[in-house]
Amino acid sequence: MMRPSRKTSRRGLTLVELLLAISITVILGTAVATVLTAAARSMTVSRNTQSAVQRAHALQSRFRAYTDPAMCLLDYREGEGIVLWLEDPNADTRVSLSEVRIFWVHADEGTVTVERADFPADWDVDTLATFDILLSPGADFFAEMQALRALGYTKTETIADGVANAELTWDGLTLREQPRAVVRVTLQIDDDSTQQTIACLGMPNHTEPQ
Repeated sequence: MMRPSRKTSRRGLTLVELLLAISITVILGTAVATVLTAAARSMTVSRNTQSAVQRAHALQSRFRAYTDPAMCLLDYREGEGIVLWLEDPNADTRVSLSEVRIFWVHADEGTVTVERADFPADWDVDTLATFDILLSPGADFFAEMQALRALGYTKTETIADGVANAELTWDGLTLREQPRAVVRVTLQIDDDSTQQTIACLGMPNHTEPQ
């Protein structure tokens, strides 16, 4: 006896089910994208922070490489720079332009540079004396270095970048009397955050110029 065959019906997705499936997919995709974005942002902040810490350590080391053997801090102008008397090879306690180092703070560029006199090696003694002038304690060291730069006889090196601000503080009234000072540098981590680092500067050979 022949049995009647059964027809299998295949029902497709209704429009409501299709829309529901799409909505769930979108929600899951948005959630995954949010998590990935947050993770990427966290990694970026972590990398920027680590970079700032490394730059802070490098900046401290570079400052101390100059100040540890130095004689005296001669001047400071907020937002402009710091003047350092690096050495006194003649032992005459008088400051020559070639003995000066100026740390310039370029807030617009986010850098700190150090500038020094750089005279031609083939100059004779008389020519050198004409340009390597003696500076009185009341001299405008910034202006003297700028004038020498205009003549093409200075050399500048960058010692820090990503700098938002830098300031020098010390105890007492007169900077030149202090064998110690503190540089507070604000480093830019990203567009929205900064980190401050402190470099304690000490000068065991501290001597005031005459």
